[in-house]
Amino acid sequence: MTTKSKSLYLLLIAALLGASLLTAARPAALPLTGSPDATIAAAPAAKNKLTVTKVEAPGVFTFTVQQSGNSVPSAAGVVGQYAEASKRGSIGLLAHNYLAGGSFSALKNGQKIIVTFSDGSTKTYVVYNTLTYQATDPNDFSQPFLNSKGKKMTAREVFSQAYKSNLVVFQTCIYKDGHSSWGVMFIQAKLSGK
Repeated sequence: MTTKSKSLYLLLIAALLGASLLTAARPAALPLTGSPDATIAAAPAAKNKLTVTKVEAPGVFTFTVQQSGNSVPSAAGVVGQYAEASKRGSIGLLAHNYLAGGSFSALKNGQKIIVTFSDGSTKTYVVYNTLTYQATDPNDFSQPFLNSKGKKMTAREVFSQAYKSNLVVFQTCIYKDGHSSWGVMFIQAKLSGK
């Protein structure tokens, strides 16, 4: 192999690696929040960034927020800050539906959400939308989902719809037809205009 051939070969490899990193910006699977042993690989929280320490929906719930990477906390009264959502500029809060996530369905449009950060500051958000998707395989959230109109969507497409910049998003599984992870629910809240 000549020096020129080696250079072209290395350039091609670098381009392929770059393309795969761009594709990886959205997860191929969503965390299972309905089954006690279902998580995706944990990723460390970003350093030197404000993290969420508490979330409150007045009159509904107050939870401690744990920096759990991309895994779902298994303690009562705790939600996890989803690292993948942070990469999209949103605050993703994960919980199993048989623990803290069971309270998420009580959030209705207009509900205020108060988020406390690691420096003690707070921001107020308002719930404005709920998204629900049925899993085509309740045991594998890398498989397609069905939206409310029955259209198939990949986990990446669902993630992109749910986690938009500057939102707080509560994610948990939907229990239905005897399956703790029949589907997934996202409750979206945007910054309050006060």
